[in-house]
Amino acid sequence: MELSMRDRDRISGLRQVGEGVLSAADGAVRFGVTERHFRRVRRRFEAEGDGVVVDRAGTSVGASARKASRLGRSSAPRRRSWASR
Repeated sequence: MELSMRDRDRISGLRQVGEGVLSAADGAVRFGVTERHFRRVRRRFEAEGDGVVVDRAGTSVGASARKASRLGRSSAPRRRSWASR
């Protein structure tokens, strides 16, 4: 797994919070997320390790794409023809 600089910064921030160097509130500000979300990420980080900070957006097929596939349709958004109005 290859980590971006952003991912490395997040891991560093999570470790600093774990060591008591940063507070959870400061870590949340540094991540640009709410304190509650930061605590969730921190719990996952402690349980699962470094992989939790990697952006998962491109790693799995979304629910709408799975549903479209099941129905035999394209998952691309439909374009509405303005000429038909």
